[in-house]
Amino acid sequence: GTGGVVGLNAGLVYQCQLQQHFGNAALNYIGGIAGINVGAKNQTVKSYSSGSNVVQYTAGTIQNCTTAQNKTVSGSSNVGGLVGWNLNDGVLTKNMSNANISASGKENVGGIAGRNNGNIINSRSVITRSISAGNATGVGGLAGMNEVNGTIRVTGDGETNGEITAVDAGLSVSGSSKVGGIVGINHGVVGEDGTAASPKYLVCKAKNVRASHGFAGGIVGETNGDVICAVNRSAEVIAYEGTAGGITAVNTKGKTI
Repeated sequence: GTGGVVGLNAGLVYQCQLQQHFGNAALNYIGGIAGINVGAKNQTVKSYSSGSNVVQYTAGTIQNCTTAQNKTVSGSSNVGGLVGWNLNDGVLTKNMSNANISASGKENVGGIAGRNNGNIINSRSVITRSISAGNATGVGGLAGMNEVNGTIRVTGDGETNGEITAVDAGLSVSGSSKVGGIVGINHGVVGEDGTAASPKYLVCKAKNVRASHGFAGGIVGETNGDVICAVNRSAEVIAYEGTAGGITAVNTKGKTI
């Protein structure tokens, strides 16, 4: 993998910013901060001091990082604004992706991660920008593909009625198929478990979500995982061929929505 800060992260990347255009249209596993992020099971919690802040983290954590507005992260497949592939137990938390993303390949392109098999928590796609992957299957505002062990969730006090915006109104997401405002293809869990007395709602407010060859969803393009406590407030969700849905175009295995 190739990243704007580090190729492979198995430690802590904290408060880093990508300030320039980055990537190569011929390369896979491209991230604005890290190409690949790797966690580990049964991790020891460590501490890092930055001025008056003490950060608690585990291996494979990327926190409080951003990409600059009006810059572009480019790649082929498995391209993310922050990380190309977030592997098992990797943690992406409190990050913001402001750069445009352009991908020439056939799969997995996302505003935060191209592929996610770890945890994405309170990370946002913001500012007027685009995720453009005209040949790709699995394109999302936060993640192109959320794998079986992947979770995407929000925490905190929330905005109105407990809603927390993950994708803001300036974002346009476009791909060939299985395109979602939050996730293109979901095999894991998107949103909270819904059992809390006051659940937090993961919200997408994308300007538009478009699939040229089918399966466009306001939250998820296609899911055989769970989508819980998620709200679509996208202005436009369009599949020029095939199906489209406010939450998901296709719920393939009767999972919970």
